Amino acid sequence: MKEIKTIHELVDFFGGDTAMADFFGTTQSVVGQWKCRNAIAAGWHLRIFAEASRRGVKVHPSIFGLDEYPPGLLPDVQSSKKRVEERA
Repeated sequence: MKEIKTIHELVDFFGGDTAMADFFGTTQSVVGQWKCRNAIAAGWHLRIFAEASRRGVKVHPSIFGLDEYPPGLLPDVQSSKKRVEERA
């Protein structure tokens, strides 16, 4: 799974400033400010994280100002595989 490590990479992944702004219902200038400040306002974190995950990419926690994701936020792939195997 691809991992996005910078806000610039994230915006590029969503198709650029305007495309990302249109998708999330904001303006191009807001997305541009995220890049200039190298920070995304907290109110956008969950929406961006969820959509990026839905599209199959992992977003590095530093994009959201975190050292790591809180326990339980991301699915434990190994535990999921084990549960599937136990059902079989």
